[in-house]
Amino acid sequence: AINENLNVAGIRLGLGASHQFTNCGKEGNTGPTQTECNNSYSGTNTIVVINVQGIQEWTVPYTGTYNIVAIGAGGGGNAVFHYPAPFKGGKVSGNYELKKGDVYQILVGQKGESSKEERLAGGGGGGTYIVKKSVIDIGASAVDDVLVVAGGGGGRGGRGNPVNGAETDVKKIAVKSDTRGGIRSNDYRAGGGGGFTGAGEGSLVHLAGGTGGSPFLTGGKGGVGDGNCTPGGFGGGGASREHEAGSGGGFRGGDCPGGWDEYENGGGGYSYSTDSYAIFAVNDVLAHGSVIIYQSYIHAADSIVTFKSVSAGNTAIGDVFSSDNDVAGFSHVLCKEIHRFALMQKGVSATTH
Repeated sequence: AINENLNVAGIRLGLGASHQFTNCGKEGNTGPTQTECNNSYSGTNTIVVINVQGIQEWTVPYTGTYNIVAIGAGGGGNAVFHYPAPFKGGKVSGNYELKKGDVYQILVGQKGESSKEERLAGGGGGGTYIVKKSVIDIGASAVDDVLVVAGGGGGRGGRGNPVNGAETDVKKIAVKSDTRGGIRSNDYRAGGGGGFTGAGEGSLVHLAGGTGGSPFLTGGKGGVGDGNCTPGGFGGGGASREHEAGSGGGFRGGDCPGGWDEYENGGGGYSYSTDSYAIFAVNDVLAHGSVIIYQSYIHAADSIVTFKSVSAGNTAIGDVFSSDNDVAGFSHVLCKEIHRFALMQKGVSATTH
């Protein structure tokens, strides 16, 4: 059977379709363009519009319950020393009620860049954000619009044995009122991660740009700095400076550990979810961020499907019609389910194919 969870009062049809969002092949401290995402999603059911570079706008196709897995990006490594590795991003899994026609802004975090010299540290990873678009200007988005954020991992410190920082930082759950950027490092002023509203602390060096990561509200660029810095990843990753690594972006930006050690790792960005039962974890692999949105259940009864009648002697379903043309994409499945339900109501065993 296609689905056993059907009720007439409010038809709930489990479809299992999914939409996957990636960095669209983009790396560094800026996000992908419309063309890059068009190319990346070609042949899939994922369609996005980009009005601000890197912010992928997705329209909810049906009202229903969606299972969402958001993953933040990992931090950047070292040109020579590969162990210890930089820190992985966060992973947040939860269930969310989404309404057809609403638009969500999805920023997929990108890995912090790895250093090109063994003495230099890596950049912090970008956080991954899903934010409901309630206003045209991204800078006017409210905290209440945030659905879920997965923090980015901290970068790896310079040389062979950097200290401080923790991979589990990204499991820290931010409180709704704390959306600031992260704290910079003490010695060289490596960048803190960008938060939802606040930029990470950093240093303006030779007017080359700050090392702190930018907040979501200003587009989420990673920190940059001068020639002794390694950029953070898109999604608010802080840039490293000299031997000290940048920290990850998040709902609340990651803090640099704050010690006085010369070779220091970055901290991870804080994660957040509006689902009080969400699961917070460290991602399984060191990678760019991603988002997978699963259509768990589609609520179809309110305005999409209207029943006219099913005559006693007719097992066809010709008397069921749609009041909304967009239901055509799954009408075949839906009609079979309604057909089966009608037969069951008459005590006839029905099997869908």
